Amino acid sequence: MLEKNLFAVCAICRNESPYIMEWIAYQKSIGIDHIFLYDNVSDDGTSELLINLDAIGEITRIHWPRKKDIPPQREAYSHFLQNFSYLFEWVMICDIDEFFLPKQGDIRDFVSAAEETKTDVAAIAIPWLLFGSSGLVTQDDRLVLERFTHCDKKPHSSVKSIFKPSKVFNMRTHICDILDGSYIDNEFSLPKWKAEPISLKKPTLGYGVFHHYFTKSKEEWERRRLMGRADRAQVAFRTLQLFDKYNCQPTINTEIYRYLDKVKDRITYLSYKLKINNIKIEKIKENYTQLISIDRRWIVGRINSQLNSIKIRILINNEIEFIFVANKRFCDQSIGFILNISWLNIPIEKISIFIVGNVESDTFYPDNFPSQRTMLLNLIKYAPNAEEIIFHRVARMARTEKGMRNISKINLPPFNKFELFGELLNIIIKAYKTNLDVKDDICSFLTNYGKQGCDAYKVFINEKYFCSSFLPKLEL
Repeated sequence: MLEKNLFAVCAICRNESPYIMEWIAYQKSIGIDHIFLYDNVSDDGTSELLINLDAIGEITRIHWPRKKDIPPQREAYSHFLQNFSYLFEWVMICDIDEFFLPKQGDIRDFVSAAEETKTDVAAIAIPWLLFGSSGLVTQDDRLVLERFTHCDKKPHSSVKSIFKPSKVFNMRTHICDILDGSYIDNEFSLPKWKAEPISLKKPTLGYGVFHHYFTKSKEEWERRRLMGRADRAQVAFRTLQLFDKYNCQPTINTEIYRYLDKVKDRITYLSYKLKINNIKIEKIKENYTQLISIDRRWIVGRINSQLNSIKIRILINNEIEFIFVANKRFCDQSIGFILNISWLNIPIEKISIFIVGNVESDTFYPDNFPSQRTMLLNLIKYAPNAEEIIFHRVARMARTEKGMRNISKINLPPFNKFELFGELLNIIIKAYKTNLDVKDDICSFLTNYGKQGCDAYKVFINEKYFCSSFLPKLEL
C-alpha cells in the first residue's frame, strides 16, 4: 500500500518506449511523488519497461486494453480517480508528450503559491505551449527536451488540469468536475472559458504551462499518426497537414533546460536501479520462445535461456495479460511454462510472448501455430509427464482421419499417473489399426474405471468426430 503523499501524476500510454524513461525522470525531477501509468497494450517494449519499473517501485503500471466503443483515456482516468487518487493531496493528469514547467521552483512551489493566492483552490487549469518538429526530419538519441526548442509564440487555449482529489468527483480528458472550491487558471485567477470549458479565452504563460511536444520529428509523427488516439473509442488518425502546421515555428524556448541535468541524472539512476535488479532493457534478435502446444485449456511454451528462471508476459488477443516467473524445467533442462486458460472460454486469435526486459516478442496467430502432430510430438519430447494435456491433445487429433493416422504412428509415453488415459488410448489405437471389434475391451475399461472412464470415453464418441466411426456405440 502506498503511503499518503503530496503529489501523483497519471497518464495513459501506448508504444512510448523511446520516451518513457525521460518522462518519468522529469516528473520525479519536478517533485512528483508517484507515477501511475495505464498501459494501453504496447508492443514495442513499453509494457516490459513499465513492468520492470513497477517491480523496482518507481511507478505503478496498470494493464489497460482498449475496449470496444469506450475511450480508453477517460476510462483510465476514472479508474485512477476511484482507486488511487485518494492517496494524494494533489494529482496531475497529462500525456507522455506533456511536461509541466512551473515559472519558478517545482510543482510543489507552484501549488503552494496557488493555495496562498486562492485558499479554496480545488483545481488549476493550465494551458499548453505547443512545440513542433523544430525542423527535424529524423529521430535521434537526444532527449525530447533537448531536441525540440521551437514553439508557438503564445500558449494554446486547450488546458490540462492539476487538482485536489478530495474535491473532485469526475475526470474528463482535459478538465475535472469539482464538488467544492474554486477552479482557477495558471495566473491563479478565475478562468474565462470559451463556450466549452476545456479552452481558455485568453491563455497566458502565467505561473506555469504544459510544454506539449506535439509532433516531434517528421519520422516520429509518421509513426505515431498511424497508431490511433487514446481519447477516441475508435482508432482515429492524425494527418500530415497537421504536422506541417507546426513545422516552422519561429519562437525558441529553452526554459525547460534548467531541469536537463536533473533529468539526465535521474535517467542514469533509473538505469542503474534496473541493472542492479538484474533487469536488462535491450533488443534481442533471436527467437527466445517456442510455442509447444495450445488449445482452449492450456498454453505450453519453452524458453531458450541458461537462467534458472525468467519473467515472462503473455498477451492474448491484445487484451488479456499474464505476467509470471517461468521456472519449470522440461526434459532437456530448458525453461518451460504451462498456463491454464480454461477459464477464459474464448477463441485464441493472437498470442504474444515476451521475455520481460526485452523489447521484442514472439507473436503467434492460428495460421502459424504448430500443427496438431507437431504439438503432440513437442509435448512428448519436452513434457512427457503432462499426461492430461497429452491425452486431450490426442483426443483433439482423433477428430479427423488425418489426425488418427498420425496418432497411430507415434509412440505415446506411459501414463503412470492417469492409467485410464493410457489404457483407453491403447484400445482406440488398436481399433483403428486392426479394424477389430473392441466392444469387450471398452466394456471392461468402463467397468474398471467407472464414471471417470465414461467421461474419458465420451470425448471420443461424438458423432461429428472421425474416431466415433470405428468405436462401439454404448449407452453410457
